[in-house]
Amino acid sequence: MYDVAPAQLQSFLNPILDFPFYALVVCCNDQPRLIAFVMGAVHALNLLAITLLAWHLFGRSTRASVAERAALTALAVVIGATGAGSAPLIGANTGDLPATVPLLFALLAFVVGVDWPDHRRGQLLLFLLAGFLAGIAVGVKITMAIYCIAMAAAVVVLPLRVWPGALGAMGLGGVAGAVLTAGWYWLYMWRTFANPLFPLYNGVFKSPWWEAVNVRDERFLPHGPSDWLLFPFKWAVSRSQGGLVAEYDFSDIRVALMLTLLVVILALSVWRRVRAGAGTAPVDRSSGDPRRGAMALLIILPVAYVIWLGMFSIYRYLIPLELLSGILIILLLREMVANRMVVAALAVVAAVGCVASTKPLDWGHSAFAGGRYIEVAPTTLPPDALVVLTSTEPIAHIIPFFDRGVRWVSVYSNILRPSQTNGLVTKARQLIQAHQGPIYALEAGSVPAATTDGVLKEVSLVRSDGACVPLASNLTGETYKFCPLIRAP
Repeated sequence: MYDVAPAQLQSFLNPILDFPFYALVVCCNDQPRLIAFVMGAVHALNLLAITLLAWHLFGRSTRASVAERAALTALAVVIGATGAGSAPLIGANTGDLPATVPLLFALLAFVVGVDWPDHRRGQLLLFLLAGFLAGIAVGVKITMAIYCIAMAAAVVVLPLRVWPGALGAMGLGGVAGAVLTAGWYWLYMWRTFANPLFPLYNGVFKSPWWEAVNVRDERFLPHGPSDWLLFPFKWAVSRSQGGLVAEYDFSDIRVALMLTLLVVILALSVWRRVRAGAGTAPVDRSSGDPRRGAMALLIILPVAYVIWLGMFSIYRYLIPLELLSGILIILLLREMVANRMVVAALAVVAAVGCVASTKPLDWGHSAFAGGRYIEVAPTTLPPDALVVLTSTEPIAHIIPFFDRGVRWVSVYSNILRPSQTNGLVTKARQLIQAHQGPIYALEAGSVPAATTDGVLKEVSLVRSDGACVPLASNLTGETYKFCPLIRAP
């Protein structure tokens, strides 16, 4: 191991989505708008997927004319594409939007498969394709697994005799897709850390390189009954609730509207069945039911939301549902109201309300400083230098701009503290103690010097008499500096 967690927890995530971005910066860093365009253009595939899905569903479940179908599809795309989370991520390299692409096409294949005649070869092939695409999504970003579980749950709309084939085909495809995009990396992580998902789920795998506990971001999890029941309404009505399900303020009514319509429809369904008496006809699950695909998607909504709420409650991981919100809202309106013109009018009102009331998130944007996508003005470090990273501030993007011989060792990050005794901290201590060249601390300006000194003391380092040298980067508002160190006497 040459470096130790220079990108903090993110050092250990599957880098497959980072390769294209890295290649773009290497070849075209002096053409920032080209990089931004390519990174942002990926999201067009998400919009294509929801357009095709809406077109399919509105043609079957609503029996709409071509003009009505086109209008409803356009409204669905407008609602889904203008959410508080997805639009601000266009061009970002968090991986959420690129990972959503195969997931949405998986849902498209699944819904078309659900609407396909039962026991036909084409249906199983569509389920196999859906599983394969979903597996790709999970391989590149494991948080997409919640939607795969929801998709599997939605097979209940099919006749019972179809379930084994559908689940088997999706499972087989899912394994193939995940192995394609992440199998190589899971194998590498297993051989290196004895945990294919390291450091995630280390309570299960118990790798000696980290504590035998499961890493979990608990910042946004619900804290009581009101959160479990009212979370979407809290972020729908408040524009100053940073820390609720995201790091920053936003407001968006889409999830609250979807869940409200779903509850109303369920209540109406129960009331109608009770009013009709016990002799009500059973639900039609045959392939002749034009609403079967729509029902599958409406099942995916609550299942995915509940899993998301219990596991993450991080709004970025809800982006797929946000993109599907326009389709889901219109389908729910169609279930609630029989008159097509009224549905169309309500869809327009919903679109206007969603767009007008949304306050987008802002995870930060940087200007194209100096005509480059990433502008770093580094000091010159000796190729045999070792840099100790001493804060949780993100800084790994500067590393490629230094000599490859420089070693980057984190001792304080979002997963490491000097007081730990796991394999990573032990390795960091060993590298620091054995290093023969110059040693520097990379310090963040927002961190008090006394705090940094305390971190350095725990790894037997102190500042030398040499002057610190500032580091400038256009990708962060934080100020940094390299400070020379010596071993503590």
